[in-house]
Amino acid sequence: MIEVAVIGLSESGKTVYLTSLINHLLRKDLNGVIRNISLDSEPSADSGPGLWGSLFSEKASAVQFPYEEYLERFLGADSLWPKRTKDVSEYVLKVVYKKDDSGGLKEFKIKLFDYPGELFADFPMLDQTYAEWSSTIMRVLRGKQNTDWEAIYMKNADKNINELGKLYFDEVHRLEKAGYNYIQPSKYFGVSDFKEINEDELFFPVPVTSDNKRDEAVCELERRFERYKLNTVVPNFELLRGCSYQIILFDVLTALTTSISHYNDVSYTVEKILEQFDYTAGYGILNALLSIFYEPQKPIKKILFLATKADMVKKNDRGKMVVLLKKLVETALKKIKLKAGSVNRSFSAEVDCVSAMRCTKDVETGGEEELAIMVNGKLEKIKNSISVPDDWPANEKEFEELKSKNKMLSLSPNIEVRRHDYVFPDINLDKPFLKLIEEEFK
Repeated sequence: MIEVAVIGLSESGKTVYLTSLINHLLRKDLNGVIRNISLDSEPSADSGPGLWGSLFSEKASAVQFPYEEYLERFLGADSLWPKRTKDVSEYVLKVVYKKDDSGGLKEFKIKLFDYPGELFADFPMLDQTYAEWSSTIMRVLRGKQNTDWEAIYMKNADKNINELGKLYFDEVHRLEKAGYNYIQPSKYFGVSDFKEINEDELFFPVPVTSDNKRDEAVCELERRFERYKLNTVVPNFELLRGCSYQIILFDVLTALTTSISHYNDVSYTVEKILEQFDYTAGYGILNALLSIFYEPQKPIKKILFLATKADMVKKNDRGKMVVLLKKLVETALKKIKLKAGSVNRSFSAEVDCVSAMRCTKDVETGGEEELAIMVNGKLEKIKNSISVPDDWPANEKEFEELKSKNKMLSLSPNIEVRRHDYVFPDINLDKPFLKLIEEEFK
């Protein structure tokens, strides 16, 4: 079983990516040629080289990813984008691979995990005490998200836990609407009504000191924090840790058109979350000794970082998206490779760009590259597509200047044929994924 975790930070297009990836695995061969066969057909020794995907019925360890529901939304009369997902889900395909004309077939299963990015943001809690978590969150809120929660708390310290919890919830909700990712606990993410928060999940950071650490309220918050880690964070982490491959999606373009605090938030979130994974698992003398007594963790073989929404920029700018993403994850990758190097492991990660559901077309006018969309059966050029710089803006002024010249496009899915055997248009969807798992084909 090849287990692949697909993780998307907020608004990165994870659900669209997964829906389109499943669609392509079911409908295209290894060389990108659309297969004009039924979904349950398989290759024979006489078939040409290719990759055949088909549905596989297996009892899910998590919620089933609603591929068919999202497919219907795309193919419906209004061509709607899928709804945002809140829970971990999975989808299993049976894949038959034929490398060449020699006749040999290799069969395996691919399990794709849909992992909402907001749950991902909880992982740094795992190795923190409540006091450490409180200190970290207050520092992040103040330094990277321009929110002085400690001052708000001190001003209202006479209120009870529920009242203070409501204040923290409102602050988190405001940050979520502003597009920030480093929000904990993740249970607050996507919840608009405070009444939906269970009492056990209602906790918030406080400045813990030697004077108040024994206070009843602080002790209760600490108990809730530890219960939340045990009942929510640990199971989610263990599920993800079992995956040999990770795909992490980023909306680079939105980060470009917001502010330096948003950029810092994304960079910090990724760095802190990836620190939780053990990229030395299965390597080194210590791990070999431990495997005698404990079931070893699966090694994470490879990571694929993808900048999404590549159809929003002109063809020549897509390479710049990849450069920007490399710089965004540079610090996190250095730390991973340093850890891997400590056990003589060479760790590889790929960085690329993708459009899982292409809404635009590349056109050329007078030697100039343009983007266009279909309107009533005719191509219309887009006047103001995003211009991608060679590097990230260095300060708030440069971010503001870039934002004033660029705006994210709001486009509908580009569905040309409303049939269930239709293959969604894309940019660079298949090749990075196949390169990620290429070791399994050998």
